[in-house]
Amino acid sequence: MKGKWLLFSASVILIAIAAGALSRLRQQPEPTKKQAPEPTKAIQAGDEIALMGKIQAANITPLAAPVDGYLEAWDIEVGQEVAEGQLLGNIQNSGLADARQQAQEQLESLQNRISNMESQILAAKLEAARADAEASRVTSEASRLEKIYQRQAMLIKEGATPRLTYEKSEREYKAAQEEANTAAAVAKGAGERIAKLDADLKLMKTGLEEREAALEEATEDLESANILAPVDGLVIKLGVDAGAEVSRAMQDLVQIATDPDLLEVVVEPDAAALERLQPGMPALIQVPDVTSEGLEGTVKEIKGNQVIVEFTSPYPAIKHGMSAAVRIKIT
Repeated sequence: MKGKWLLFSASVILIAIAAGALSRLRQQPEPTKKQAPEPTKAIQAGDEIALMGKIQAANITPLAAPVDGYLEAWDIEVGQEVAEGQLLGNIQNSGLADARQQAQEQLESLQNRISNMESQILAAKLEAARADAEASRVTSEASRLEKIYQRQAMLIKEGATPRLTYEKSEREYKAAQEEANTAAAVAKGAGERIAKLDADLKLMKTGLEEREAALEEATEDLESANILAPVDGLVIKLGVDAGAEVSRAMQDLVQIATDPDLLEVVVEPDAAALERLQPGMPALIQVPDVTSEGLEGTVKEIKGNQVIVEFTSPYPAIKHGMSAAVRIKIT
């Protein structure tokens, strides 16, 4: 077993040297016509193939941008654990903000109108109460003067009262009757004004419900610009920096690993090595930056020229994006 580890370590060193040489070559001026990167040259030792690759989370939940706009700020960072529903960041959308502001102003304006209308109704009711009281008073007075007038009319027929007394009672009665009619008309008008104000207030309150619903909708639209975690997990990607423009077309603005311990290593062997690999083959993964221990894995699948090796990590320090050495046993 010790010999195998030494062989594996030597393989890792050789791969690292090859990667360094490839990095130096990449620093040279590119040819006019860009070429696709060549697959990693696998190092074979006996019945095993050694490769270098990148670790990625096996289960990734992407989160699209909820609205168009500019990313105002991130409330989290890559590598941070988040809970479902947690605020991750916010997108600034001036259109949504303006719509909410307008809805708020329209609601407040209508609320002020309703408040003024209620004050008018209160004043109108007080005025109507005074008009009713005055109408009742003058009607009662007119009724009293009418009785006097009727008595004087009867007496004048019999010659039992002076004409001047009769004529005075007549004038007073007719004046009181006219005043009573005027007071009744004023009281009636006050009542009608209250009825109209009440009807207008009812319409305003109906409109208030609509304005409140519009404000609620505008608020929800604005809150939709908040970026919320759809699941529990570990943030492995933030697609843009604060201040950058975003759009709904960005389907992976955020990536969250839902099972951080379940990982994969993606390797791209050359054609010769690729032909010898197949799903289900056992593999050994080493992450030198974290541990010298080899972790058991399995070739999960082969996609094109990529070989995906799955493994479970007992070390939280082993994360998405790290480099790893993979040794695959060829059966």
